[in-house]
Parts: sequence; C-alpha cells; structure tokens
Amino acid sequence: MGTLLAPGRGKDIEGSTEQVVSFVRGLIELRRSGGGAADIDAAWALAQRYGEMIRLLPACAALVERAWLTEGDDERVDIGRDLLMADVRTGLEWARGDLALWMRRLDPAVEVKHADSLAEPYRIKVVKATDKTSLSDYVADMPEDRYKKETLELINAMYPNKKPPPGALFKIVE
Repeated sequence: MGTLLAPGRGKDIEGSTEQVVSFVRGLIELRRSGGGAADIDAAWALAQRYGEMIRLLPACAALVERAWLTEGDDERVDIGRDLLMADVRTGLEWARGDLALWMRRLDPAVEVKHADSLAEPYRIKVVKATDKTSLSDYVADMPEDRYKKETLELINAMYPNKKPPPGALFKIVE
C-alpha cells in the first residue's frame, strides 16, 4: 500500500500531531486548574518553529487565554496584536476570531485589522457605555443592510428604542 505523504514530510506530520496534543492538553489543564503552562509553551514553540499562521493564531490565543485566566504577564501576548494586524487569508477566520476574543478580554481597545473577515460569532464586540452613548452611533458598522438599529437593540435587550445606561457593557457588531 502506498503512502499519502510526500517524501520528507513525515516530520511535518509529527510536529502537527505534537502541537495539537500539547495545545489541547494544555487548554484542558488551564481551564480545569489554571495549569497547563508547559504544554501551551510547547505548542507555542512548535508554532513558532513552523511560522505558519494556522499554527501561530491558535497557539497565541492559548497564551492570551492563559494570561487572562491567571492574570499573569506574558510578553508574548503582544505578538497577538501583530498577528491580528497581519494580512487576512482565507481559512483563518475562526483562528483569528478566537485570538481576537481573548485579546479583547485583556484589552477591549485592541485593534483587529479587517474585523469583518472574522468568523461571524467573533464579530461581536463588547464596549462600555458612557452618558453620551447611543446604539445609533454604531449602526453604520453593522454588516447587514436592513434593520441595523433594531438588531443592535435586540442583541442587547434594549428593544425598542432603549439606551444603554452609563457604565453598562453592550454588544456591537463589526
């Protein structure tokens, strides 16, 4: 029986498998107990070795999630900002969205280049209302053509024509 791998590609498959196992094991441990640092670091090291966005984005998202959950400092979190500003490629919508979600939890003001290219669930952003906030201010950013204001009101339980109170968190769609 023939092989499905091109000659010399076996090491790539081993690296991919090793990264996925480290990544998943690390996230499970992180979410259970706050641990998993060694596995997440191993996944990050492999992602950096290959330098491919499909590896870097989820590994960086795990680093950022760990920093958020443990309230720890990690200088690698800043790499997440650079990854979110990199050119957008098809097939990375979910990975970019996951990284954007965790980066926004650490810093709600983080900039995401081409936020409209994130997978749909990740296009929702949470912002804090001021005394001058009106949902109408965010209508232009909505990707739909019809019922923009009504959609914002509905996803924020402010229908019809309610205003978010100052200091309240509410959702917008990029």
